[in-house]
Amino acid sequence: ESTSMGSEAPLSITLPIVDLVLAFLPPDYLVALLDRISTPKVQSLALDFDNGDYKDFLRRISSPGTDGKRSLLSGVTALKVSGIWVSDSEVISKAYAEMQNLNSININFAHVETIWYDLLHQPERCRLIPNPPKVCLPKLQIFTTSGLTGEEIRNLVSERIERNCPLKEVYIDEEDDVDTEDDEWLRSHLTTLGFFENDDDEDVDEEEILFGLEDELDFSDVEDTEDETDEDDEDDEGEFEDEDVEEDDGDEAWIDME
Repeated sequence: ESTSMGSEAPLSITLPIVDLVLAFLPPDYLVALLDRISTPKVQSLALDFDNGDYKDFLRRISSPGTDGKRSLLSGVTALKVSGIWVSDSEVISKAYAEMQNLNSININFAHVETIWYDLLHQPERCRLIPNPPKVCLPKLQIFTTSGLTGEEIRNLVSERIERNCPLKEVYIDEEDDVDTEDDEWLRSHLTTLGFFENDDDEDVDEEEILFGLEDELDFSDVEDTEDETDEDDEDDEGEFEDEDVEEDDGDEAWIDME
């Protein structure tokens, strides 16, 4: 069974990773990837995408995995969204609904649709969603944000208090507009209020994606087909294995997408 994404044989690879980062890949590739791997132990998920409609991808991670059981999002307790363009309110609402155990969320609201905030603030006002919940992410306690004003953050914290799902810690991009009054109010209603320097918009290597364990990926079939090539080709293949796949404490692997 080949591990090539273009193979006709379906893949079924279980990656026992806890932290998963998906970034700078087209949505169709991601959907195909998730149809071939299972990540039942993921607890921390980070997403960072630029252009493209990621509706099908978000729907995919909100649906049962390759094992037919729970979705990828259902086990996530910490989510970071640096950027993802999805305008379908029902798809975003479904994603939130899957994350019943989410304790911490970090969103750059400059790179997502406003529905991500609206659902956290007052879900019943999202008219396109049938039977909206009273509160989204009921176990959420830690809120990290970029791209919101102090007033918007204050309104969210106040609304969560009224709905008996209060936030305990809030961390705000130091570049965001938070006046003294909002700062003082937030400090009086939170356990912790902090400010941070946002580095999400700094240049990064767009060819890198962290998605699993090197040890869990079986490339034996691919190596067997290379036996028929000349020695130069074999040397090139060896260089690829040494340079493009790096182990990280045995828990995860960086794979360059070239």
